[in-house]
Amino acid sequence: MIRKMTPSDINSVYRLICILEDTSLDYLQIQSIFPEILKTHDVFVYEEKNQILGYADLRIESQLHHSGKVAEIVELCVDPNVRNQQIGTQLFEYIKEFAQEKDCVLLELDCNNKRLQTHKFYENLGMKHTHRKYTINL
Repeated sequence: MIRKMTPSDINSVYRLICILEDTSLDYLQIQSIFPEILKTHDVFVYEEKNQILGYADLRIESQLHHSGKVAEIVELCVDPNVRNQQIGTQLFEYIKEFAQEKDCVLLELDCNNKRLQTHKFYENLGMKHTHRKYTINL
């Protein structure tokens, strides 16, 4: 079942974020920004038998250069123990439909260069590699 994330989901989502980033993140820092994310983003979890197996964070904003609203997948992660069971695909299709219902003109995401399997996953879902992202640590 896919549903909106709630404050009580923080421990499960924290575990998945650490898996996504392949590191142990500061729990207190995550906990402090969690309420803001729930207010400003649309975040969904995939839950089965009271266990969160995946989540997707979607941010929607109006952008001048697209003349409309753009939905960005900020994070999408599935527990490695249950990958290849269509959970990621279900989350993706759910948020894609959600974005369409919100009158978004584009769905986009950034994906780390090292995640080659993830690139294939998104391409198989119809996404195109059209941009290059640059970052600098502050």
